[in-house]
Amino acid sequence: MEIWTSGGLGFSSNGYEGPFETAMTMDGQINANFITTGQMNVARIKGLTDNLNKINTAIELNSNNIQSVVEESGKLSSRISQNTSSIQLKLDSSKFTSSAVIGLINNRDGTSTAKINATNINLNGVVTANNYFKINLDGSMEATAGRIAGINIGNTGLFYSGAASNDGFGLWKNGVHSSDGSYIIFHAGANAGNIAGAGFKVYQNGAVHATNMVIEGNFSEGHGLCIKGNPSFFDFYANSNTVTTRLIDYGSQFLFAGNKSFSFVNISNSTYESIQAESLYINGTDCRIWTSGHELLLSCGSNVSVVNKNNSAYMPIISSNFVTSSSRRYKENIVDMTEEECLKILEVAVKTFDYKSDSRMRGIGVTGVIAEEIVKVIPNCVSSREIDGKVVPDGVDYSKLVPYLIKGMQIIYEKLIRLESK
Repeated sequence: MEIWTSGGLGFSSNGYEGPFETAMTMDGQINANFITTGQMNVARIKGLTDNLNKINTAIELNSNNIQSVVEESGKLSSRISQNTSSIQLKLDSSKFTSSAVIGLINNRDGTSTAKINATNINLNGVVTANNYFKINLDGSMEATAGRIAGINIGNTGLFYSGAASNDGFGLWKNGVHSSDGSYIIFHAGANAGNIAGAGFKVYQNGAVHATNMVIEGNFSEGHGLCIKGNPSFFDFYANSNTVTTRLIDYGSQFLFAGNKSFSFVNISNSTYESIQAESLYINGTDCRIWTSGHELLLSCGSNVSVVNKNNSAYMPIISSNFVTSSSRRYKENIVDMTEEECLKILEVAVKTFDYKSDSRMRGIGVTGVIAEEIVKVIPNCVSSREIDGKVVPDGVDYSKLVPYLIKGMQIIYEKLIRLESK
């Protein structure tokens, strides 16, 4: 329904009840919202002619390419070129600025979304991210820190920490950790960098610590544990922070050094095992044990003693016989003992005594001789030792008194025969 009023020509689609909208005012102006058909001269649209005169558009088509160009005042605004393999877009840099692109990617307006197909990304030149990450021209990467497959990388080193207490490893820069008394450069089994829980450690000075180490080798192939040094050595720490046993190889000599006695036993420590060697040196080079043919030889710079395990008392030597070398092959200046020499045995004083409690000897009411007395009569029966820088009589070899007894019995027997013959 149409109606003329003082305001102009109105129109209502609901009849005389309205509402009415103004289609044309009394002064002749027409509401453009009601123009839906017919033709209109663009010159009648305010400002449109001026703007269209500034813009030049063109579309070029050929068998290989479609190109759309828009120019404003003779200056390129945009160009879209498309062929079977690519689409190229060229924009006026003054309109398509870097801030506009960044704003689009960051979705600053909350409505736009930027998506890039990774197969179409081709990065040329050095790629950086806030100077913390860089892809160099040669393809190498630089980063201040990172995490790859659970492995943490930082300026202090590299480490992995698993869920279990023994699941982890680390490669640390020199000087990062010193809780073990030395700089640790690598350790394994250290959860969350727990140095005390590490089962394997290599220190800055080259020392290696391991709670358990298995080395599989083949001697014929030259595979195994190799220790080099001059001399080379191997230390053991038995419930101690200091060395308890050391194996030393001087090249010509292999030494066992320790504060305790050394034993060869089986793997279960239930029986002693044999030692196979050309010779065995005891206490440096003063004493030596070795074999020659079927003989066991013992040499020592002083007396050889058999004592108990705490070295507090002498122990007896039990054997079916004791042999003293007596072949003529070993002797010279052989003469018969005289009766006068034999009678020296009569000067030997026989005593009964008790051994002192602080001596290595044990016994009460023992019968024997005194070394200090017999040395004045038969000195070759007495052994000496150095005490406080002075050589003094110490022991008596009772077997050396036997020849005197034999000679004495021979003299007595001859005298009895002579008496019986009278």
